[in-house]
Amino acid sequence: MDVRDAYELFLAGDVVEDPFTTAPDLEYVMYDEEADYIWRMVVLPVDAVGADLSLDATPGCSQEDEDERFERIRQWMSEKGVVASLSECPPIARLTDKFGLDLIDGRHRLALAHQYGLTEVRLMLGAAPGWVPKSDPAPTI
Repeated sequence: MDVRDAYELFLAGDVVEDPFTTAPDLEYVMYDEEADYIWRMVVLPVDAVGADLSLDATPGCSQEDEDERFERIRQWMSEKGVVASLSECPPIARLTDKFGLDLIDGRHRLALAHQYGLTEVRLMLGAAPGWVPKSDPAPTI
């Protein structure tokens, strides 16, 4: 999925009035410059944000620690239901010029959603006020 497609879904998404209630992890992963972002709930393909959907360790983490984390999240998802757990604590992504469509929280949840067979997931997507995708450069002749 390219940034323009994600932006169209962003525009059509449901506005999140209180992003910190909707996605409690946001306060831990948000940069200062994102404090005034507009946040919306959108449905995207699980693989749209380019996250590693394997159960391999995140760089800088041991496989043993990651296995334990995946197991805790898997147990939580099994108890609540996969879709319900993702609604309670949605993955978080942003649209930026530098990173495009960028997952900032929820790789483990997305990887497990993928393992459970989900092809789409509801996530919270943010963009700076007035942000629009940059247009393609003019072709050179």
